[in-house]
Amino acid sequence: MPIELVGPGGRIRCSIDPEHGGRLASLTVNGLSLLVPQSDGLGPFEWGSYPMVPWAGRIRDARFSFDGRDVDLPPNDGPHALHGTCFDAAWTVRESTGSTARLEIAVPGPWPFGGIAWQLIELRGDGLSLELGMTAPDDRAMPVVLGWHPWFRRRLERGGELELDVDLSAARLYTRDADGLPTGELTPPSDGPWDDCFTGAGAIALRWPGALTLRLEHDCPSLVLYTEPAHAACVEPQTGPPDVFTLEPAAARVGAGASRVAHATMLFETP
Repeated sequence: MPIELVGPGGRIRCSIDPEHGGRLASLTVNGLSLLVPQSDGLGPFEWGSYPMVPWAGRIRDARFSFDGRDVDLPPNDGPHALHGTCFDAAWTVRESTGSTARLEIAVPGPWPFGGIAWQLIELRGDGLSLELGMTAPDDRAMPVVLGWHPWFRRRLERGGELELDVDLSAARLYTRDADGLPTGELTPPSDGPWDDCFTGAGAIALRWPGALTLRLEHDCPSLVLYTEPAHAACVEPQTGPPDVFTLEPAAARVGAGASRVAHATMLFETP
């Protein structure tokens, strides 16, 4: 059953779907629905806002090596493995108090390392706070990358077309190859539309003129922007770029019994 959360004052509400990836199935502010809803024809990658665990983005050819061990994953995006194993799995609700929910999952196969992931979702008077974490088993290290994948509507019921404002003045973009995956080379940002990963991106604002401004804050070193669809835009904080297990294995490593945690906050302003 979905969980309904209501923030203080009632202006911010969300619905969490534990059975389908523990995702935000809906997020409304002042009655405006911000996320692409589930509907016929949309697959599990294409609606709501879901956590990406234990990796975010694509793993090239669905394989990587870790501590001398070769790992093969089932491809789910052409030859590649996309967005982890928890985006459409059932999460367990550990706590739900009206404005706060905590969910947990024993990371399912075909992930061979195990581990426990959790997320904390809290509605505030001015916004939404998110925490996403994963803890490695006590007897083994593992690679971990965390992230969120929200699908924001281009147009709200009231308000103009979405305007995305990202401070890229200090950012660098991961160059993509013919498969759309990072090569490891960093270059100055290009103009949009994007299906790209950035490092060092600054403040992010999503504006629906006349209706709402969403300011996104996060502590992740990578940010994926996917602005090619006509109906939606995705702004995805991640603790590493796609294919990071191969590109930057040391950055993805989590020691035995240790945890990786990421935080993001959405702050809402009305005219």
